[in-house]
Amino acid sequence: MTSQPLAQGSAPLSGNLGLQTLALALVVCIVGAQGLLLSPLLINLTLTFNINEAEAARAIAVYAGATALSAFFLARFIDVWGAGRVIRLSMVVMMLGFAMAGLAPRFYWLLAGQIIAGIASGVLLPAAYNLTTHIAPPERRAATTGRVLFGWSVAMVAGVPLAAVIADLASWRMAFGSLFFLAVLGLVASLILLPSSLGHQGMEPAPISLRALKVPRVGRTLALGFAFMLAFYTCYAFLGTYLRQKLNLSAGQASSFVLAYGACFGVASLISRLIDRWGEERILTPLLLTIAGLYAVMTLGIPSFWYGMALIGLWGFLNHFVLNMIVNILARANPKRLGETLGINSSLTYVASLVGAGVIGPLYVPFGYPLLSALGCLWLLLACAIWVTRVRGLTSTAVD
Repeated sequence: MTSQPLAQGSAPLSGNLGLQTLALALVVCIVGAQGLLLSPLLINLTLTFNINEAEAARAIAVYAGATALSAFFLARFIDVWGAGRVIRLSMVVMMLGFAMAGLAPRFYWLLAGQIIAGIASGVLLPAAYNLTTHIAPPERRAATTGRVLFGWSVAMVAGVPLAAVIADLASWRMAFGSLFFLAVLGLVASLILLPSSLGHQGMEPAPISLRALKVPRVGRTLALGFAFMLAFYTCYAFLGTYLRQKLNLSAGQASSFVLAYGACFGVASLISRLIDRWGEERILTPLLLTIAGLYAVMTLGIPSFWYGMALIGLWGFLNHFVLNMIVNILARANPKRLGETLGINSSLTYVASLVGAGVIGPLYVPFGYPLLSALGCLWLLLACAIWVTRVRGLTSTAVD
């Protein structure tokens, strides 16, 4: 099963594919760095604002909630304004959020900054993924998506570890300052490399509804993606705190695990063309079961630094393929309303972050990390069940 064009007679949009892909990867990198930044810095926040780890994790939760709402209510306008314009405007809003968070005199100011950044992130990701499916040649869609998803790798390999080192050497506030500078760079790149008209535009905004869920494969794929991301955020939100306490690490040292995840996530992007060759039907189920096995292993704890590096690196390697396939399944299923569909996907992703970090994650305080890992395994098994019970060969029909 190979990727099919998004629509009859569709063709990649003109422009330098390499530079456009690079700009979109930078957008993903900025969103990824913001979403992953605070896990290794929660202890720093507790010291600044005199709160506990669970209270500090609210900064992750409010960001996730704002992103989810933004993606659901605003991403449908990507098809109206054009994804290039959406990216530029959202990057400016993101910069405002970073400034407020970094300069926050009180914890509620930090929460406000996170909410503003979340509003921007809610449309940045679906806009970036939307453009990716339009600029990519149909026969290379998974490979091109892999290069854009490489932005997550850069965020984890360079952005988050560097921010954690800055937090150790100076302050967590300077970490937000670094993100502000990166957002400025992203805005400049979008102005230079991404024409405003990239992607569908000029359409009437889709009504606020869940009509896309009626499209074959869309509802099931969104449910799979939600369970997959719920497992990730359940285990990720307190991973940095767990490793720092278990292995007596600094924020910079704990960020090495994020680096391992991101590096292996990036390595996977180099061979993501295998998805185009083999197809989701063949490889998605074994991948989901393997990741569930990793979560099961994590219930036994992470006894040493290098053991954790290897385990978390494998986690990142496998997760890349699943994220890539989710985006491309949705792109083929509902190409005419891709902004709306990917907006719902991003919304569910951050609802998963809100639930994982803000509701389930605080169970870490009384019960410890093994419980979170066990729940992650359960969510992955649910995702696998959703996929294996699909109707094979079902033809997708886009919502007009």
